Amino acid sequence: MVSTKLILLSISALAMVQTQSTEPYCDELTTTKTTAKPTTTKTTAKPTTTKITWGCPSTWTKFSRTLGQWCIKIYTGTFTYEGAKAQCKAVGGVLSGVENAAERTFVINRGISILNTIGTVKEGALWLGALRSTACRGNNATLSICVPAVNKAFVWTDGFTTGKSMMTWMPNQPDYYQKGEAAVQMVIVNQATGSGGAVSGQLNDVSATLSTAPNALNYIRGIVCGQKAKATYS
Repeated sequence: MVSTKLILLSISALAMVQTQSTEPYCDELTTTKTTAKPTTTKTTAKPTTTKITWGCPSTWTKFSRTLGQWCIKIYTGTFTYEGAKAQCKAVGGVLSGVENAAERTFVINRGISILNTIGTVKEGALWLGALRSTACRGNNATLSICVPAVNKAFVWTDGFTTGKSMMTWMPNQPDYYQKGEAAVQMVIVNQATGSGGAVSGQLNDVSATLSTAPNALNYIRGIVCGQKAKATYS
C-alpha cells in the first residue's frame, strides 16, 4: 500500500508545476527615447544708416556754429535797418549776427570788395542783426544790467548767434548818442585805420533810420543776411 505521505507529496508537486506553467514569461525590455533639440537660427537685421548733409543756397557761404550750420550772404546797397531786415526776409533769411572769427573775416573781405567796386571811398559800414536790448534803452541805459554796454546792452537778433566775443567796438563806442542809437553796424576800412581810429570788423551803434551819412565810415554799403543751413538725407 502506497503510503499516505507519498501521495500527499505527489499532489503537492503537481500543484506547483501547474502554478508555474500559468505564469507568463517575458524579458524586461529597457528602451531609451532620444528627442532631437530643435535648431533655431537668429537673424539680425542690418542697421540702416542715414547720411545727413547740410547745405546753403547757391552763392551763400556755410559756417559752423554752436547751434549748427549757418549760411551767410552779403547784399550790396544802401538801406535803413528796417529796409535791411525786409531785404533779408525777401531772400529767405534774416539780418545776421557774427559768431566767430571765420565769419567776421568773411564779412570784412566781402565788405572791402564792395568798397573796391565803388572805388571812390575807403570806408563804409554793413548792417548786422544786433540791437540794443529794450531793457537797456532810454533812462534804463545806465542800469547795472546794461553797464558796461559793450557786453551787456546789446543782443544778436537772428536767434542763431551765440556768445559776444565778436562784439568788438570802435573807440569810445557804443555811446548811445542822444539815446537814439539802438541799431548796430560793422565798419569796413580799406586802409590801415579809418575815421576815429576805426579798423575793419569793429562795431558802432547808430540810429536804425540811418542809411546814408555825411561821413563815409557810417554810410551803409551793404547788409549781412543769414539763414539756417538746410538738411538733405541720403
